[in-house]
Amino acid sequence: MRKVSCNRMELLRLKKRKILAQKSHDLLEDKLENLLIGFYRLTKELKKEIEKSQILFKEFFEDIVALHVFFPKEKIEKILNQKPFLEVEIKSKRLFNLILLEIRPQKVEGEFSYEKPALWDKISSQKDKVLESFFKIVEGLLNLEKISCEILKTRRRTNALEYILIPYIENTIKTIEMKLAELEREFLLQISRTKDLLKEER
Repeated sequence: MRKVSCNRMELLRLKKRKILAQKSHDLLEDKLENLLIGFYRLTKELKKEIEKSQILFKEFFEDIVALHVFFPKEKIEKILNQKPFLEVEIKSKRLFNLILLEIRPQKVEGEFSYEKPALWDKISSQKDKVLESFFKIVEGLLNLEKISCEILKTRRRTNALEYILIPYIENTIKTIEMKLAELEREFLLQISRTKDLLKEER
């Protein structure tokens, strides 16, 4: 901390600085509260999506096993490798100064084949749902990491203001006020002594 001058200009500057620091602290507390709300909401959504994906994957896997019973493995692999089912579009959205991801899979129509079994339409639909759910989970995990880092950073800044800077300013203001009061008393005492001396000389 720099050396502080004990004068009224410095006192006025510190009082203004304290007001600014308090406003910054209040804004950071509001930001922290909203970040925590967003974090808990996203955590809840992610938990639901993970549970949903587990059910979807189980159903998808069971139908793949059933498909292997009625169709040769080579033909199934040929159908699966014909064309990608999804393209991924990545967008962004803002939460305060954070840029969060939006991962949106776009369905791509596969090549039509008469060799596809009747069960294939159901499996194809399930695969799309599994992948969509997977991308939502990836999106949620990436965004949770960003929000958690911002929460830690905001909390550090809030604590630095609350426990270091603002108390330092308040203590410095008190010190200057005490010093100025002491100087004022000394000045008044000096004036009083001067008056007494002048009276004695008369």
